[in-house]
Amino acid sequence: MSFDIVKQQAEREQLAEDILTDRQLIIDYDRRRNTNREALNNLKKAPAPKKVWMNLGDMFVKFETEKVKDLIRQDQDKLDSEINEIRDGLKVKARQLDVLEGGDGTKTAGFDLKSVSGEELYGITKAK
Repeated sequence: MSFDIVKQQAEREQLAEDILTDRQLIIDYDRRRNTNREALNNLKKAPAPKKVWMNLGDMFVKFETEKVKDLIRQDQDKLDSEINEIRDGLKVKARQLDVLEGGDGTKTAGFDLKSVSGEELYGITKAK
């Protein structure tokens, strides 16, 4: 009997730790996304040199400006998709944690809501 309680508590702690780790990962990705956005804005505002220096890990490499912009945009798209995947996973983990803590999963039912996309919003407003 006590082994089941310990196992259940360990499972709850692991799930809670996963949720906290995912939240911190979202924050880290969002900071990187903001840095990328700032870099893109600076590249747009500055006089357009043919080549610029870009930091790749622990080294600097000189690339053509358009190539750098493309790489940053690709990184932005990848970060956006990663953040969305983590957020979707958080919803499932939060529901699982609620169930493990004795709930029926209704506390987190509102987390399943999805925002309206720009296209959907345009379709709604245009229909009126």
